[in-house]
Amino acid sequence: MILGLGGLDHNGAACLVEDGRVVAMLELERVTRRKNQGIDTPEALNTLLDRLDAIRATHVAVADRTWFAAASWLPLRFADRQLSVYSHHACHLAAAFVTSPLERSTVVAVDGKGDGLSASAGYATRAVAPDIAIAVPSAHSLGRLWWAASEYAGLPGHHSAGKTMALAAYGEAVYLDHLLRHRRIHGDGGFRLEPGDEHPDLFRQVPRLVEWMAKVTDEPQAAPRCPGQAHKDMAASVQRFTELVVEDFVGAAVAGTGCRDVCLAGGVALNGLVNQHLLERVVVDTLFVPPFTDDRGLAIGAAALAAYEQGEPVRPIQGGISPFLGPEPASTLARHSAFTWRGDGDGALDTCAEELNRGAVIGWFEGRDEAGPRALGHRSILASPTTTGMRDRLNLEIKRREPFRPFGCSILREHVSAWFECDDDSPYMLRIVRARPERRCMIESALHVDGTSRLHTVDRSHAPRLARLLDRMIERGHPPLLINTSLNGPGEPIVHTAEQAFAVARVLGLDALVVDGVLHAATGDE
Repeated sequence: MILGLGGLDHNGAACLVEDGRVVAMLELERVTRRKNQGIDTPEALNTLLDRLDAIRATHVAVADRTWFAAASWLPLRFADRQLSVYSHHACHLAAAFVTSPLERSTVVAVDGKGDGLSASAGYATRAVAPDIAIAVPSAHSLGRLWWAASEYAGLPGHHSAGKTMALAAYGEAVYLDHLLRHRRIHGDGGFRLEPGDEHPDLFRQVPRLVEWMAKVTDEPQAAPRCPGQAHKDMAASVQRFTELVVEDFVGAAVAGTGCRDVCLAGGVALNGLVNQHLLERVVVDTLFVPPFTDDRGLAIGAAALAAYEQGEPVRPIQGGISPFLGPEPASTLARHSAFTWRGDGDGALDTCAEELNRGAVIGWFEGRDEAGPRALGHRSILASPTTTGMRDRLNLEIKRREPFRPFGCSILREHVSAWFECDDDSPYMLRIVRARPERRCMIESALHVDGTSRLHTVDRSHAPRLARLLDRMIERGHPPLLINTSLNGPGEPIVHTAEQAFAVARVLGLDALVVDGVLHAATGDE
């Protein structure tokens, strides 16, 4: 058994690989309740190991050489086991490929930075680990550009890119030419972001980029959470710029390998508009983006590279890896005084459907955690997109976040093409797709201002209970989809245990909580 560790500075996670399979993965933040926490202390590591059956692991694989070198305590912790350390981007590429259904693939990673790179591309097969044929130095980082755009828009922190991407839909890409002037195509097909006549550190330092954006727009940095039109237009410009840069980069990688089946990783691959752009522009034939595409997936990449070295590489997985990789819950018999039992089995599903149709907001907790930042039906909040004002209620009263942020939706796979302008799988909610114009007025709360939604396609074999709930909704004349957002409080990680689910459901004011098929209704008592 191989123990993989990744995210030593942020997005800490551990995984187990055995007999060519990823058997478990756990993110540190789920346990400690500190969002994006890295494995930065022995205590943090022990917190993860205590919850994974890692005692049988004889090989420990660690991602990110730079941060490993700074963690002097880590080699001592595993002095009695084989220890391997791999580069940040090699782990990104491996994590994306080995969890895909593909036998061979062009592999691409685009992120902020890691071990001196901000983007990479190569080729992988089940017999040969991913290589890095194209490397973009960290000085030319798209991830850093998004961080700066977020700061400029009054949305601070390098984890705010998702908010800024949502803001972009309210703007126009009027500053795109200013960004394109700084792009250069390198001889190997990679890209560079060059300062030109600006300060030489323009693309190396977030404050420099924020100053440049203010100069270009003639509008100062926004006050916290108060973006104006110029900030929205800059966000839209960065979004469009990213689509064009990634399109050309992936195209160059595909030209170099001759393989149009692509696995994409890195934090930038959380951008569902970029992913959809690659498919709509027919840059690729197949695009696989794993659910843990950001740094929390590095643990799987490290373990996968160790498995290659052992001669037992991870086997392909039909349809891609199941995201439900968390440890088996010890018990789901938790109760809370603010909730009362309302039924289980088919009766509970019928009651849920009726309540959702009436405008209820329901928590949905089931089995093992999803890996990655998206709620995929095991740690979710569900609501009807047909309820008037539901988007505002979810944003302002329940999630307590910026009012411009959109929601994803869970839709039965067989109904996708009737409601959206695509007919493909999106099992990890990493594609943003336009709704069909004639359908938009029926599901307004599930759509962003531009008529798109982040799709989670529900496969009956992978999420049977959620699929049966959607069937109940259809029987009641409802569209075959529900709003699906993560079950967590403001600024918190997604819940890990049933006890946490009850506590969060009470604090958020949810109308009910379903725990492994058992319906608990809010009593209204504190």
